[in-house]
Amino acid sequence: MKNAQKPMVFFKGTDVVILAILLLCSVLAGWLPLRSKGTQAVIAMGGITLAVVDLEQEQPALQIAGAEGFVFCVADGAISVTEAPCEAKICCKSHRIDAAGQSIVCLPCQLTVLVTEAHTDSIPLPDAVIG
Repeated sequence: MKNAQKPMVFFKGTDVVILAILLLCSVLAGWLPLRSKGTQAVIAMGGITLAVVDLEQEQPALQIAGAEGFVFCVADGAISVTEAPCEAKICCKSHRIDAAGQSIVCLPCQLTVLVTEAHTDSIPLPDAVIG
């Protein structure tokens, strides 16, 4: 009698169940809010705070003294940069931000826009830029 070879099985029944559970957990994790919604944005240039903007008030063309050439848009509880004086305009291409901790940075002009939850006396600004 010859020994019958068993067909090679790549996945067992428990492997499929574990993969399905991991896939479900990863999909659910994508829908959960990871950050709380911010209530204000801190606009700073060169580490100096220029303005604290309330994200609840609609302002389609906001200009800030000290940030000449920049135009910000505050709408639907979010802020974005619509115009910038730098050549690359990468900050204008970034999406609207509304979650606490999110930021928009213009490196050539040293401008930062940081969304926070509530006004504090000491506003944390990034101390390094990587990239």
